[in-house]
Amino acid sequence: MQQNILTVIIPTFNDSKNIYRCLQSVSNQSFKNIEIIVINDASTDNTLEILETYNLTHKIRIINMPQNMGAGACRNRGILEADGEYITFLDSDDWIDICTYEKCSKQFVYNPDIIIYGLMYDYVEYNYRIKKYIYNNNYKLNGEYALSIYSHTTTTEINISPIVNNKIYKKEFLITNNLLFDECLRYQEDDVFTFETFAKSNDVILIKDCFYHYNQRCNSLIHNVSPLSIEGFVNAYISLKDNLEKQNLFNKYNAEFYLKLKSSLLGVIKRTIDYSKDQSECIELLVLLLELMSKKFDLKQLLTFFNIHYIRTFL
Repeated sequence: MQQNILTVIIPTFNDSKNIYRCLQSVSNQSFKNIEIIVINDASTDNTLEILETYNLTHKIRIINMPQNMGAGACRNRGILEADGEYITFLDSDDWIDICTYEKCSKQFVYNPDIIIYGLMYDYVEYNYRIKKYIYNNNYKLNGEYALSIYSHTTTTEINISPIVNNKIYKKEFLITNNLLFDECLRYQEDDVFTFETFAKSNDVILIKDCFYHYNQRCNSLIHNVSPLSIEGFVNAYISLKDNLEKQNLFNKYNAEFYLKLKSSLLGVIKRTIDYSKDQSECIELLVLLLELMSKKFDLKQLLTFFNIHYIRTFL
């Protein structure tokens, strides 16, 4: 019986240091019916040279973007080019356990829209790692329940990360529902994509005992704060709200939206406090955040979802 094909989409930009390890983690998978598409996002280092050399001994598809477009545009190009029945994403500085795709592929028989597996946060510079979003059993959920877990509308021991890379998507599901990344976003585009895919999905499966290795670098976007990152966060949730309204889904998922916005907002505030270079920068960024939020969202409604005692503990 012919196995279902899985397409692995790898956007990369100036990542010659890590791209080989990433590719090897896919090529060495115990599940072999894999198509590898690498989207070179106009790298200016020797990333392309490494890819072309790798392609001499391993079968990969290299697509060169005409200019730097960002991860969302690269992923969209990969989705449209993919031959696989299922699609997954992998950042070029990350890697996966050797049996990950084989374990996930066993769920293809159930025809799920989305498959999710665990995350391992790897602090390579410090030789340290921590497991997050661990699933002790396999779970089958409907999309609305997965969305309620993701947005914290439902209280449960299960958590779901906004990161798209530890998820496998049925291509037909994405194409039929026009589920693509907002190419205007450079920050927190995963938050938007994950919310929208759960809102449209029927069947979601969570898998135990396999992990995506998420490389935690000191200079990564999530460990840096700036006016651009603050504006990027606000723009991501404006995009999500606009998309839900266009599809007449905002009223249906109003609570899920504001609860997810709340948890993401608290994360942005914490990162701003933790990573600002000094108190002056921290205050400037928090003032900017407050100004943008007050212009774009119903703060009165948002505040109804806040627990003041929780905020004190969180901060």
